[in-house]
Amino acid sequence: MACEDFAFLNTRPAEQATGLQQAMDALGVKSFPCPTLQIRLYDFSCTNVPGGFDQVIVTSANALQSWAHGLQKMHADEAAECRAAVKTARWLAIGAKTRKAGQQLGIELNCLSREQFDSETLLADVSMQELKGQRILLLKGLGGRRKLAETLTDRGAQVIELDLYKRCQAPLCSASWQEFKQAPKPVILFSSVDSYLAMQTMLKEQASPWHGIFAAIVFSERIGEFIRQDGWPAAIEVVATQSDESVVETMFRLINQ
Repeated sequence: MACEDFAFLNTRPAEQATGLQQAMDALGVKSFPCPTLQIRLYDFSCTNVPGGFDQVIVTSANALQSWAHGLQKMHADEAAECRAAVKTARWLAIGAKTRKAGQQLGIELNCLSREQFDSETLLADVSMQELKGQRILLLKGLGGRRKLAETLTDRGAQVIELDLYKRCQAPLCSASWQEFKQAPKPVILFSSVDSYLAMQTMLKEQASPWHGIFAAIVFSERIGEFIRQDGWPAAIEVVATQSDESVVETMFRLINQ
């Protein structure tokens, strides 16, 4: 199959889409920006967050960016209170992209895996088994899965959750969608279940919106299984790692099948 036959619908939020867009262009695949979700950052306060945390777990680059942005906006005394609360903590990132965002912000984070970046992999690490008496701050978005917080609590940790942003449905990219669907081999990215559900809602007025889609690229087996159970009619390809590079590698594999 030729690269020219393929089109890629880049559903990442606009502020996270540029690198993947450029990589697909370099591969020779026509890429259409079509964010399914918009990110709204929350203001937050550390007044009711007691200090002395043993660990800080950052679930996404969005959460980390909201933390850093919030500290910059705060009064100096309040920002100092937040920094003091996490001064001696071990900082962990679930994903490589979050760790990279930390490097750009001057925040050192560790990943507990070099291959798979999800809550299950972090929780499987030997250092995350015996947590009795530990105090863990979870920097996260509103909603989402409960597995991480609940498992940490079950293992004896006191978990404080700080919601730092919200995902909101974006408007449908009507022109991009129509042009994308005209390609012989259209491939769509779903980086989360929320991304899939948002796209489904955006297309609810259209009859058989997935008709003609060649494949979906998804960020995890869990997402793939969800859309399969929901009736997804086309191929499903799971990336090796949750990164732009792995999305491009998966597209390259599709082209050369």
